[in-house]
Amino acid sequence: MSLSTRSRALLKKIVYSQDSQRVKDFASEFEVSERTIKYDLDNIRLWLSDQGIELQSKPNKGIWIECDNSIRIKLLESLDNVKEHGFLNQQERVRHIILDLLLQDSYMTIGDLTNKHDVSRNTILSDLVLVESFFGEQELSLERGRFGLIMIGSEKQRRYVLENVMQDLLDGNDMFQIVQGVVKGEQPQYLSPILERFLSPVQDVGKVFAITDRLVRETESQVGILLSDRIIIGVFIRLCIIIQRQHQSCESMFELTAYSKTFAKDNFLTYRVFHELLIELEDDLGFTPTEDSIWFVSLQAIGGASSSPNAIDTKDVLLPDAYLVTTELITKVTDMIAIDFQDDLVLFNNLFAHMSDKLTKYSYRVVEPNPILGEITSSYRKMFDAVKRACSDILGIYQVYLSDSDIGFIVLHFQTAYEIKLDDLKYRALVVCGTGRGTSQFLKTILETKIKNLNVVECCSIMELNKVMEQAQVDLVISIFPIQTDGPVVTVSPIPTKHDFQRIQTILGQIEKDRKTMENTPLEYKPDKLKADSSEMEPFVQDLIMTGFELSTSLRSRFKSQLTEERAEGLTLHILLMMNRFAFGTPYTNFEHTTLLDGPNKDIRMGIIEMLKERNLNLNEGEVQAILRYFM
Repeated sequence: MSLSTRSRALLKKIVYSQDSQRVKDFASEFEVSERTIKYDLDNIRLWLSDQGIELQSKPNKGIWIECDNSIRIKLLESLDNVKEHGFLNQQERVRHIILDLLLQDSYMTIGDLTNKHDVSRNTILSDLVLVESFFGEQELSLERGRFGLIMIGSEKQRRYVLENVMQDLLDGNDMFQIVQGVVKGEQPQYLSPILERFLSPVQDVGKVFAITDRLVRETESQVGILLSDRIIIGVFIRLCIIIQRQHQSCESMFELTAYSKTFAKDNFLTYRVFHELLIELEDDLGFTPTEDSIWFVSLQAIGGASSSPNAIDTKDVLLPDAYLVTTELITKVTDMIAIDFQDDLVLFNNLFAHMSDKLTKYSYRVVEPNPILGEITSSYRKMFDAVKRACSDILGIYQVYLSDSDIGFIVLHFQTAYEIKLDDLKYRALVVCGTGRGTSQFLKTILETKIKNLNVVECCSIMELNKVMEQAQVDLVISIFPIQTDGPVVTVSPIPTKHDFQRIQTILGQIEKDRKTMENTPLEYKPDKLKADSSEMEPFVQDLIMTGFELSTSLRSRFKSQLTEERAEGLTLHILLMMNRFAFGTPYTNFEHTTLLDGPNKDIRMGIIEMLKERNLNLNEGEVQAILRYFM
C-alpha cells in the first residue's frame, strides 16, 4: 500500500522522535481534526506492518515505534523513496522552482512547470510572482522571454543563493546521509529526491564524497582543525556547486572579491591544504579548479574558526555592528509579538554571542545547515515570521540576507526566552485531595487544561499539607475540602464546575493586582530583616560592586578606541552582573564559538586576562569570551 504526503510527513515525525507523540499535537500541527490524524495512523499502522514493524500506542502515553537507529534510517529512506506524486504546498513548490532555475542555464517553460508539479497554469503564474520577489531580494532576476523562463544574475550570487536554497531544503536525514557518505568516503546507497536533483549534474557523486573525506582528514592532520558536521555539509555542497558550474562552462566566470581572500596566517594554512589537495585530485574532479573556486570551497572551513570581521581589512565592505544588531532585533521582535524581551539579559548575552559569530561567518559567506528547520517553522511559526521580518528590516540596509536556516537558529533564542517568560507568568498552585494521588492528578489535568496560566506544582493529601507548604512556593491552594492555610485558598468540587473556574480566575485576578501593587511600591530598607551576619555582608557587597566598577572603568579606558558609547554602557552592566555570578559561583560554563584571535583581538584578550589576574578574579574562558564580544 502507499501513504499520502501527510501520512508520510506524520510517520517521519514519529520515526525522528525517541519519545511518544500525541494525536492532538499532530492535529494542531497539521491543522486537521484528530479524527483525520487517526485515519492517517490507521494507514501508517498497516504500512509499518508490511515492513514488520508495529506502531505502538497507549491512551495516556501516545504513539511511538520501538526499533534501533539502523531500522529508523531504513524507514526514512523508504519514506523518501516513494515514487508516487506527493502534493507540495505553495511555499514548497516555489522553493523547488527556484532550485530548478538555479541549477540550469537554459530556458524553462511554464508548461514544463505545470507538468512537473501537476498544477494549473494560473497556479504556476502565482508561484512565479513569489519566485521573482525572492530573486529580487537576492540581487538576481527572473527573465520571461519568448523561449520561456531563465534566471539572470552574476555567477557569484547564483552560487551563494543556490547554496542557501539547498541548505534550507535539506532535512535531518539528508544531512545524516551526507555526513555518513563523507565519513565512509563513498556514495550512500540511498539519496533523497532533493539530493538526487541537486547532484544530477555531477557525473561521479562517489568521488565527491571521497574528495570531501580527504579534505576533512587533511585539515585535521595538517592544521589541527576538526571540522564539524555542519561545516562538512557546507564543504560538500560547495564542492558539488563548482563541479556543476564547470560542466555548464561557468567556472571561469566566478571571481571572489579581494576582501574574501584577506585572512590571517592560520586561515591561509587551511586554504593551502584545500588548494594542494584539489589540484592533486584534478583528474578525479575532471577539471582544474580556479583559485577563486578553491577559495569558495575552503571558506566554509575557514569561516568555521575565524577571527572577527572587524579584525580584517574590510575596505569597502559595510558590516553591521553585532551589538547594535542584537539590541535592534530584541526591540523589533518585542514590538512585533508584544512580549517584552528588552530587560532579558540572558537573551541579550546569548543572542549577542550568536550574532557575533553569525556575522563573522556571513562575512566569509559561510552557510550552515539547520537540521531542525522544518520543526522550527511548523512549531514556532509566529515567532519565525516575526524574527524573519525583523532580520530583513534591520540587516537589509547592510545588504545582509540571512537564510531560513540562519533565522531558525535565532528563533530558538527568542522562543527559549519566550517560554521562560510564560513559565514566570504562570501562577503556581497546590492541589489538595483526599489521598493526594489519583483524584489530585485528575484535578491537576483538568485545571491546567482549562486555565492556561495555571501551573499545578504539587499535589498532596490533607495530612501532607503543612509539610508541602513549608517546602513549596505557591500562589494559591486549590482543595476539594475546606481548609485553612497561609495565602489564598479556593475550594472546588472533585470535578470542577464552571462556577469553580470562575472563582479561581477571580482569585488569580486579585493575585495579579497585588503583584502590580508591590512592583509599584518603593523598596523599604529594613535592617532588622537581614541575617545575623549582615555586618559582614555589607562590606562584601560594597567590595564586589567597587571591584566590578573599577574593572569596567579600566577596560573602558584602556580600550577606548575599540568601544562605541552604547557598547561601553553595556560592558559596565555586564561586568557588574559578572561579579554577581562570580560571587555566587554561577559563571558562564560554555560559549557557542571560541574565536581564533589575531592582532588587536589577541591583545585585548590578553589585556582582559591581565586585569582579571590583578584583581584575583579567576574566571573561565566563557566569561573572558563574553567580555571580548563587546570589543569585536
